[in-house]
Amino acid sequence: MKEFKKEKRRILVIEDNTLNREMLKEILSDEYDVICAENGREGLDILRKQAHGISAIMLDIEMPVMNGYDFLKYVINDTVYCKIPVIVETVLDSVEEEEKCLELGAADFITKPYNPKLILMRVRNIIKLIECDHIISELEVDALTGFKNRKAYYEAIREIENDPVKSAGALGIVFADVNGLKRVNDMEGHEAGDRLLADIANTLAEVFVGADKYRIGGDEFVIIDYEKDKHFFEQKIDELRTKWQERQSAAIGSIWLEHAQDLEENIAIADKEMYRDKSRYYEKKIHDRRQNNNSGVEEYIRQAERLAREIQEESIISGALSKEYSSLFKIDAETGKISLYRTDGIGMSPQVLEKLLVEDEYESVLMKYIDTFVVEEDRARLRELGRLNVLHERVPETGLYKMGYRRDMNGIISYFEMNVAKTVDNAGKITFILGLRDVDEEMRRQLKQAKKIKIQQEIIEGLGAEYYSVLLVDPETDRVTTFRAEEKEGVAIKEFFRRYGNCWSKGIYSYGCEMIAMSGRSEFCEKLSLDYIRANDKDYSFSYEKLTGEDTIYLQATVTYVRDKDGSLAVVIGTRNVDDLIKKEKRQERMLQKALEDAEAANKAKTDFLSKMSHDIRTPLNGIMGLLEMDERHPDDRELIEENRGKIKVELKHLNSLLNDILQLSKLENSNSALSEEMFNLNTLAEDIITMVAVEANEHGIEFHYGDYSQKFVVPVVWGSPVHLRQIFLNIFSNAIKYNKPGGSISCVAQCEAMNDKTVTYTCTVKDTGIGMSKEFIEHIFEPFTQERSDARSTYQGTGLGMAIVKSLVDKMNGTIEIESKVGQGTTFTVTIPFEIAEESYVKKEEPEGNIVSIEGLNILLVEDNELNMEIAEVLLEDAGAVVTKAYDGKQAVDLFIHKPAGTFDVILMDIMMPVMNGLDAARRIRGLERSDAGNIPIIAMTANAFEEDRQATKNAGMNAHMSKPLDSNALLKAISNCSQKYQNGR
Repeated sequence: MKEFKKEKRRILVIEDNTLNREMLKEILSDEYDVICAENGREGLDILRKQAHGISAIMLDIEMPVMNGYDFLKYVINDTVYCKIPVIVETVLDSVEEEEKCLELGAADFITKPYNPKLILMRVRNIIKLIECDHIISELEVDALTGFKNRKAYYEAIREIENDPVKSAGALGIVFADVNGLKRVNDMEGHEAGDRLLADIANTLAEVFVGADKYRIGGDEFVIIDYEKDKHFFEQKIDELRTKWQERQSAAIGSIWLEHAQDLEENIAIADKEMYRDKSRYYEKKIHDRRQNNNSGVEEYIRQAERLAREIQEESIISGALSKEYSSLFKIDAETGKISLYRTDGIGMSPQVLEKLLVEDEYESVLMKYIDTFVVEEDRARLRELGRLNVLHERVPETGLYKMGYRRDMNGIISYFEMNVAKTVDNAGKITFILGLRDVDEEMRRQLKQAKKIKIQQEIIEGLGAEYYSVLLVDPETDRVTTFRAEEKEGVAIKEFFRRYGNCWSKGIYSYGCEMIAMSGRSEFCEKLSLDYIRANDKDYSFSYEKLTGEDTIYLQATVTYVRDKDGSLAVVIGTRNVDDLIKKEKRQERMLQKALEDAEAANKAKTDFLSKMSHDIRTPLNGIMGLLEMDERHPDDRELIEENRGKIKVELKHLNSLLNDILQLSKLENSNSALSEEMFNLNTLAEDIITMVAVEANEHGIEFHYGDYSQKFVVPVVWGSPVHLRQIFLNIFSNAIKYNKPGGSISCVAQCEAMNDKTVTYTCTVKDTGIGMSKEFIEHIFEPFTQERSDARSTYQGTGLGMAIVKSLVDKMNGTIEIESKVGQGTTFTVTIPFEIAEESYVKKEEPEGNIVSIEGLNILLVEDNELNMEIAEVLLEDAGAVVTKAYDGKQAVDLFIHKPAGTFDVILMDIMMPVMNGLDAARRIRGLERSDAGNIPIIAMTANAFEEDRQATKNAGMNAHMSKPLDSNALLKAISNCSQKYQNGR
């Protein structure tokens, strides 16, 4: 026999992260059938197809297309989807996020990273609770009468109170209580009693067709009739009384409300009316007995009066019981004596009540209760509201006097109500009935519902505000009704349909042909045609282009299907302007496309850059390695070795220049970097440049022509960066010489372009008769590693970085550079730069350098972490006659300096980037020592950090000079000589 296999419950996992989806699937798949969606929109599509087969939903919050919050908002308002529990799983681990998700309707909240055991337990528990609730809900119908039970009645009342639409509408309330059910059960049996109950229920069903019917007690029924006509409702009551007139089989109490507000008080009125009707029934019974038997008339009268009082009091107490009061008390309004009517032991145990009622004076009991059970913040208010004299003033003749408060039971805070009703007997004696009611669940539900309604209203208002046209289409009659027609576009749509007698199919087709752009006209007419609307039952939306004169705008139509309670279908179509949104998206698409193209170009440029840099670095390295190998093969050929050393120095100089250019260009491309600002004399700078260029031009056989620049710089003293200005023109002149023809020439002309009180602008034009450049190449000349000729690197020893550096420097100086060139005829560079005018008297005079002296005999502390660099520097210094003490990091240097007597060392050569302690910190530590030589011993930075910021950093650390690696031996010895001479003179 084939074994029956139980079908697995199905879980929908909505998670955009692939790894997380797979993890959840792995955790759940042993017990459940798992289906997955990558976002909220895809999850909704799955729900629409198989909602009835899904037992629970695992939902991530942060997702594209539709996030978890929007998904929750959607499903909680759907009558089918809202029954499926949603378990939120998210990395947003905060109380605020959890509250937000639970308020939106989530059943549970789990934070990542996942705990597999915890997830399984929570999913099991949630599904079990929901399925149990479904079973209970199926049992909410009374088997005997077919009416809903007491629980359903309370839920209906709460729904009416919390629903703004229902609470604003009219309704009728009917209470019916079977007369003499106990006597029928006792004398004729329970089967006869059940027949009587069924007969009462059938009569109620016949009269109140379509109303909600409840059996809320053994012999008590309630009808909620959403009747909007008071006269018609009263006719139903009269019909019901007529049907029961002969048998007087049930007592009736009723009330009709134009607006279902203050519902509980009005229900109490109907309830009391029912008990008055029952009182009249018993009075009639006694009267009938009196007519049949004249003996004992006085006793019958007393019985009737006693019964009437009991029924009146019972109506009050029964009304209280119907509100699920846990404890009820009677209070003599005159004496203030209090006694227990009943307790269910839930709100307050008999032991607690016994202690509470040691005294029988109401206000003493009240104060004791308040001090024992009421939270401190609510005590003063409840004491005042509950006093006996206040009850006399405020308890109404009908209805309830309510006092809300929070109860503290062993640290558990819950919402409670203390309600008081009034009863008056025939002698005028007043009795108060006081009930304690647990309203925690109801209050929290109301607070949550209030938040939910507020959120829904905000969403509806927010969505509604976006749509300038809202139309209601009846698919059966092909009619359209305008609900909203705002702005020019909305009014135009309304008037358009009016022309076609509000016929949807004719109007929308004509509108599409006249108003919609040709590219989207077919889709517009199809998706809004009557046939398409009738064939679908799921909401949809689409965008289209509407013609507005010569231009078009983007609009969006949203089609929503709405079904009434009777099953009739209506379609709501909203139109909103999405022109800015779609055009923004298209702009973003273009920007993304451009960004992609730029990224590809940048990637290609990076590849080209690395390729060219690799070529330019490897080429001299290859030459150096080859020359060294030649030396090794011919160790005895001194002439060859000397020649090779000269070539190696040339290649190393070129390699050093290349690295310096790359580093400088990288620094200049940083938009945050700025050039130094100092006062200098343009005439002095021009003289230096002209001197250097003239020498180089003469070496290459190039004629150099220049005018009297001192006459052109009418204001020579300016603010700027003379170092970088020198670099600009030396690069330009270097190219003019390098790419010139044999016997060619260079000319240079400077002039004042503009001037005011604060600034002066100069233009310098450099023209050569060289090989020139093509127009195509000029467009790329300022790009790194750009050279027009493929042999430029080998023939002209160029890197292709010089002009990129020139352009960056000119831009940093807020200047401009222009190029004119023809192949074979030469090139003209025109550089224009503005300067801030300075006073000539403020220009610093350069101090003459000291005489170069030998460093022989000097004691030098050499600080260097690199073994090779240490060895080279040591040999260089010792060959010059110095005594060298070595330290391999900053800390060693500081310790050596401290432990040697003052004056031991004449100079400190300090590397910067070292382990343990760097050179800057070491210099600061030495300068901070309290000894005679600490403040003035020369400290010379010897580092590969060669930028202006690095020079400034060494200066700030207290160093006297800055030597950049690779070291120039002559420059190093000169710096040591100058610094030591000043030091010796200072001592």
